[in-house]
Amino acid sequence: MTLELIALMLVVAFSRMNIAGLFARFSWPDTSEIWRLVRLGAPIGATMFLEFSMFSVVTLLIGRMGVEAVAAHQIAGNVGGMTFMVPLALGMAASIRVGFNVGANNIPAARRSGWVAIGVALVFALIAAVLVFFLREPIASLYSTEVPVLMLAVDLLLFVVLYQFFDDAQVATIGALRGFKDTRTPMWIAIISYWAIGLPVGVTLGFGWLGFEAFIGVRGFWVGLTAGLVVASIFLVARFRWLSHA
Repeated sequence: MTLELIALMLVVAFSRMNIAGLFARFSWPDTSEIWRLVRLGAPIGATMFLEFSMFSVVTLLIGRMGVEAVAAHQIAGNVGGMTFMVPLALGMAASIRVGFNVGANNIPAARRSGWVAIGVALVFALIAAVLVFFLREPIASLYSTEVPVLMLAVDLLLFVVLYQFFDDAQVATIGALRGFKDTRTPMWIAIISYWAIGLPVGVTLGFGWLGFEAFIGVRGFWVGLTAGLVVASIFLVARFRWLSHA
């Protein structure tokens, strides 16, 4: 992380950013500008925390189900995390392109940039889903040779195949919404999707509460994770569609 910080500082100091005269003169802290950035950025951090912390809490709860369940869950989570990197990058690019066009008051171009990012993310999701589906056994075998772990991990990778489309769509859409400086609504969507729907569904199914025993165990938690991502993607895409056409 220290090396990354140094590299970024060098990029800022010796790149075309010099055109902006960033270090040409000293400026005292502008409290109004700082507060504006905090109001814009705090919901972004909260949204990320709400999603990632739900996955962390689920992992802790699955820890009560034994070593095999935890290992299989970690395998599936690791594979899903790797495929998540591409749509995450697309979402970051969408923030820049959409924000650039919004700043230029070119809303049609901003809308087009957002939809292109979402579309490319879905195309990647299709490719990743197909690869994971057909290679889920070899992929799982890279992590473990324990038969119970492999069998469960292969099953959980099917959830990775399914939620790939919704996860990729939601992260690309969040990036596009940030280009419109829309950060609070995605935060509330995250609260509802992950903590009011995803986690309760996962706990109910995972522990077999209320008579739901069909998915009891780690699979039940993955049903909850998938449900949360489905709800989040639907609301976020609807939000972007409404905002970009407003």
